[in-house]
Amino acid sequence: MFRILGNKWSCHLLYYFADTASVTATTDELVTHLIQHETTAGPDDTTRVKTELHHKHFPKLAAAGVIDYDPRDETVRYHDGTPLEAVETLAARME
Repeated sequence: MFRILGNKWSCHLLYYFADTASVTATTDELVTHLIQHETTAGPDDTTRVKTELHHKHFPKLAAAGVIDYDPRDETVRYHDGTPLEAVETLAARME
């Protein structure tokens, strides 16, 4: 849980779902969100961000039971109500 919250990209993915009414998103929507909110990524980094999400962040979040990721149609489904959600809310306030 702390490894996930210790990574800004993973936190911003959780913030995305906390700030929207939807529990599903496309990979492209999440890439756009990260590029808009993360200072280390710019519009020219779209492919790099998408690749890193696919290979690093989505698998960690899925293993923690926070999301389901379908790489075939590039959709992410967020599982609200997990223990991580309460900690994420605290992390957002501290940031």
